[in-house]
Amino acid sequence: MRRAVFPVMLAATVSLPAMADPRGISPASVEATLGSVGDEAFGSFDLFLPMLGDTDRLLFLDARASFGSEQEIEQGSVGLGYRFRHENGWVYGFNGYFDYLNSQYDNGFTQLGVGVEALSQDWELRANGYLPVGDIEAALASANAALIEAGRLVFRAGEETALQGFDGEIGYRLPFLTPDDLTQIKLFAGGYWYTGEGVEDAPGVSARVELSRAGLPAFGNGSRLTLVAGLTYDEQYDTQGIFLARLRVPLGDTSGQAPYDPLYRRVERSDAIRTHVGATGAAEAAVYTETGAVAGRVVAIGAGDDAGTINARLVTAGDGALVLASGTVDVDSTVSLGTDQYLLGGGGALAVRGAVSGGTAVFRNALPAATLNGTDPLDDVLSLDGDRSAVASLALRGGRSGVVAEGVSNIVMRDLDISGTEEHGIALESVSGATIAATRIHNLAFCENNTECEWSIFNPNVVRNAGIAALAVEDLTIRDVTMENVTYGLFVGSQYEEIDWENTITGQSGNLTVENLSIVNSRREGILLVGVDGASLRSVSIDNSAMERSMDLIVLQKTSHATLDDLTLKGGINGLMFASSFNLPGETTDIAVSNAWIEDTYRSGIFLNPSSDIRFTNVTIVNPGSYGVYFYGDAYGFAGGPVTGVSFTDVEVSGSGSSAVYVSGPIQDISGDIATTDVPAPCSADAGQWSGTELIQTGGQVFAIGGATVPAGTLSASCGL
Repeated sequence: MRRAVFPVMLAATVSLPAMADPRGISPASVEATLGSVGDEAFGSFDLFLPMLGDTDRLLFLDARASFGSEQEIEQGSVGLGYRFRHENGWVYGFNGYFDYLNSQYDNGFTQLGVGVEALSQDWELRANGYLPVGDIEAALASANAALIEAGRLVFRAGEETALQGFDGEIGYRLPFLTPDDLTQIKLFAGGYWYTGEGVEDAPGVSARVELSRAGLPAFGNGSRLTLVAGLTYDEQYDTQGIFLARLRVPLGDTSGQAPYDPLYRRVERSDAIRTHVGATGAAEAAVYTETGAVAGRVVAIGAGDDAGTINARLVTAGDGALVLASGTVDVDSTVSLGTDQYLLGGGGALAVRGAVSGGTAVFRNALPAATLNGTDPLDDVLSLDGDRSAVASLALRGGRSGVVAEGVSNIVMRDLDISGTEEHGIALESVSGATIAATRIHNLAFCENNTECEWSIFNPNVVRNAGIAALAVEDLTIRDVTMENVTYGLFVGSQYEEIDWENTITGQSGNLTVENLSIVNSRREGILLVGVDGASLRSVSIDNSAMERSMDLIVLQKTSHATLDDLTLKGGINGLMFASSFNLPGETTDIAVSNAWIEDTYRSGIFLNPSSDIRFTNVTIVNPGSYGVYFYGDAYGFAGGPVTGVSFTDVEVSGSGSSAVYVSGPIQDISGDIATTDVPAPCSADAGQWSGTELIQTGGQVFAIGGATVPAGTLSASCGL
């Protein structure tokens, strides 16, 4: 809670006896001001307290408190002044003040002010100086900045700084009213100058007009109502209008005081402590927040540059270079980013932190938007060839693949728009730590030939024409990504090598995180995970319902320890497929699926090949072409044996073409109840003598369909229902 120190002082002081001093000085007076300064409401209270003196000299105390409604500024001043009347009729004076400001940013500042005055019946001349004391700087994170200085990106901490300065003005009473008239009009003109360490000087000019009426009937000669209209101009605040109404009321008898006696005139000064807000902290090395790399030299690329020229500049710039791209840049070979380098397209922004202070700021590339256009379909457009390299806010067109990376770590791809590539949108291999965020991948070359395009268990390291293809990748995060009109959507696979006639994983993919991924119109699998150990997929939408030919939407092949949550799957052959293979190591196991909507698949909503420990919670399957859930166990152990350990909680099949559930081959330890609505049959099974179709329950599990328990043992064509 803010402390209003000066209003309390005012209240205490106003309680002094409201009577004239026997030595001939006038009593104290209070002055209230209301109005606006610039766009803000303004109000103040002023206690003017004569202490010693007579009709020709005066020692006084002046205490003020003011506020602004929008910024809730608390401001106060207390000062002593001395004035004396010279034999030439002029009143000369000097004063000293102590000012306090609690700024709109809740920073406290203090300053000392001194002033001199020369006042007559017609003229007013004054000058004031202001010197901040105590803590004149306060940290202000909102003013932090990342700046290019001397060809490098640096960080400067934001500060609010109290400024030192001076002002002066001259005023003149318009002579068309007599000096003894209770109504007077005065014109004022002046200037001011403020400065501070690391702050550009702020000179300004001011002008105002005052209309005053003294001797108000209810308050006596010392009272006054003044209307003020003025303007100020400086580069910091531009032009500001000032409109004020000020009422001065004496706290005693002022019948002997001249209405406009200069000895009791208001002290005109700037009570507010002038502050500057900006990035005035010491220059620090800037660290790219996303990669942890230290920013280095700044390089600009644009239309007219080619890949050879760009790559030469990047090599010269060295580690940490910030590459600012703009316009359409045609490249006939691959642009290569080195270690710690960051490519930022026009209009884009990146976050940095100070290497010393740890403060954060955002740097923006103010240049026009940028496109890298690959003119050679056999060359990739952009390659991230160094650890902690990054690219953001860029369009990539043409070429073989849009962005590629191999054998690097902690790379970032963000705010990209990739289309028209002959192969992949993004291709990663043997990468540890990668983030792909806020990116659109669309209209890549379609691969329609099944022989050429189908991923095969006999060639597991190869996938064709994927939006994102990742092989042997650890710690991959994909967030806020959309794909449209691609052959494959997302492929993540481990790398295999045949050793002694058996496939062995030589590059494990794992710790995959996918959040908010949308895929529309993938010719083949929307998501294909092969040999992935550890995956979290959340808020995934795949819609292939508009395609005449499509494959399964999500396939987990020899993938383990995975969670899939908040899925919307439409179209395709099967919505979810849990796959096995005889020639790849590992199991498809320990997978949890929750909050899924699967609709309008050609065959089934969920297809289960030999796999284990699969858990379904809150899954709805609507209008599958044939079956809601398809079990396909292996009776001979060639492809993995039974489908084992599957549970269903709040799972429903609605409107299936044939039956809610189909079983072929052995299934084991199945539990839960699959609810059904508008299905021709709850269950059907392959009851052929060679199928080995049976339900094996080893631990007392109960498996029901539509509330009816499927009996354990060899299953009939209707599953015994």
